[in-house]
Amino acid sequence: MFQDTLVALDWDGKTAIPYLAKSWTISEDGKTYVFKLRDDVTFCSGKKFTSADVVYTFRSLFDSAFPNPYRGAMRMLKSVDARDRYTVVFTLTQPFGSFPVNLVFPMIVPDGAGPAFNAHPIGTGPYRFVKNVTDDRVELAAFDGYWGGPPANHGVVLKVIPDDIMAGLELRKGVTDV
Repeated sequence: MFQDTLVALDWDGKTAIPYLAKSWTISEDGKTYVFKLRDDVTFCSGKKFTSADVVYTFRSLFDSAFPNPYRGAMRMLKSVDARDRYTVVFTLTQPFGSFPVNLVFPMIVPDGAGPAFNAHPIGTGPYRFVKNVTDDRVELAAFDGYWGGPPANHGVVLKVIPDDIMAGLELRKGVTDV
């Protein structure tokens, strides 16, 4: 909600379409993907979105000492490099026709995002992070600078309801929504 991805899935759920990327091309041998990025995107911190953010995001998937759910989907990724401020080059170890679909995740994070990012995430999505109350809720507010236009509401509260029965009662009373 508060972070966007490089590509999204079309309504059929199978076809990758541009999102933070404007377009992409594939080399004849099928091993190189060149992505042109949108130049009108900013993070909710005010930082401009660039190829450095994409490179940082994907390199950090492999540099981390911690298990990562995206590593398997990216096993054929040999390198990711910035050609210029708004161009990213993904080089694969072998051709993989559905590679763009694998780019639906992860969410793009700012270049240099460190440990503080986990406590206060910064994204390019329609909402900005406000606060996390452990085991209770996450609060998001509309991000006025969102490249896709303002969201339909002023904010979102994601409530944590650990008990299924309580969740059902909250829904029935109209206190929560799905």
